[in-house]
Amino acid sequence: MTDYRVGTGFDAHAFEDGVPLVLGGVQIEHPRGMAGHSDGDVLAHALTDAVLGAAGMEDIGALFPSGDPALEGADSIELLREAWRRVREAGWELANRRGAAACAAPRCDAGAARRGAGRRAGARRRARDDDGRARIHRPPRRSGGTGRRTAAPMKLRILTHAEKDLSGTMPSLFPAFMEHDPIVSTFWPRLYEVYADFQLWVLDGKETVASACTLPVTWDGLAEPRGLDWAMTNGAAGAPTTLCAVVVNIVPSHRGTGLAGVLLRRMTSIAAAHGLDSLIAPVRPTWKEHYPLTPIERYLRWRREDGLPYDPWLRTHERIGGTILDPAPRSMAITGLREEWEEWTGLQFPEDGDYVVPRALAPVRFENGQGRYVEPNVWMRHPLYED
Repeated sequence: MTDYRVGTGFDAHAFEDGVPLVLGGVQIEHPRGMAGHSDGDVLAHALTDAVLGAAGMEDIGALFPSGDPALEGADSIELLREAWRRVREAGWELANRRGAAACAAPRCDAGAARRGAGRRAGARRRARDDDGRARIHRPPRRSGGTGRRTAAPMKLRILTHAEKDLSGTMPSLFPAFMEHDPIVSTFWPRLYEVYADFQLWVLDGKETVASACTLPVTWDGLAEPRGLDWAMTNGAAGAPTTLCAVVVNIVPSHRGTGLAGVLLRRMTSIAAAHGLDSLIAPVRPTWKEHYPLTPIERYLRWRREDGLPYDPWLRTHERIGGTILDPAPRSMAITGLREEWEEWTGLQFPEDGDYVVPRALAPVRFENGQGRYVEPNVWMRHPLYED
């Protein structure tokens, strides 16, 4: 059986005067190019991330750090070749790839650009998103029998809720008790009614495979302990200065493809387009549920040997430029009767005390027949990515 994997890459750079404009390894005549430590080739960078992501390897930023003096002005096509060499050494081969670039200027001779890119890198361009996709496969081992090879390449489209209402097309991916924070559940409909331009849907063909929600807030630079509850009360009350990420949902079949990073960067682009200063997020650490007794203040400091966060969701944020600010120890608060908690969790809570509940990031405390869960998150901040 052939093992197919799909990776998605995204890159964005600001324009800079007097810098060569390079797309897909082709230098295009224009007075402004892409600012960057290397040659700023966003298309090559996106495709590099796509093939690395499909193979389950670390992203382009880890492989080719922007602080490495040896990479200053580097040819991004050579970086792509090196990344692909590593992917092939891991036993993968390329099935197909697609790249696309979007920028306000310049208008290019698409045919000439394609021909030039084909000579150097096999890259293709269209006036759509700054992203790249690659489908790779590991050749099947001979087993003496016959089998059918199947593959389902991703054809992703990212739409705002204002463009298309896809409510109800995503499965519920969070534990049932998470739906019962009174502040969040009351405010939630407003995300789509008032802030439709800030909510994202991702389609793979006709299937909704991911969603992301954001909220413009008034932020003074301080990490609010109440996290998401603050964003949907005090944060939403004033003139917006900052975009706050609320949630990213990705169906299991599309996790590990780099889609989460694409959505985070798209959020920063939305913030820039609306004149906001940055993206902040009360992040729900993916693996914290395995350590519910560890205080969030300690958990957020856990690092791997390579210096990146131990938690994979915090790690994804940091890899694309996010920085940890402080914990949000009371990001959500959920209170319910004992009977309600037993319905939400399928467990029994025969006496008062603290209980470890599956997928909860901290214990649930029961007193006088009522359970209370306080969700800890981690505040992170991202700079903006602009076209």
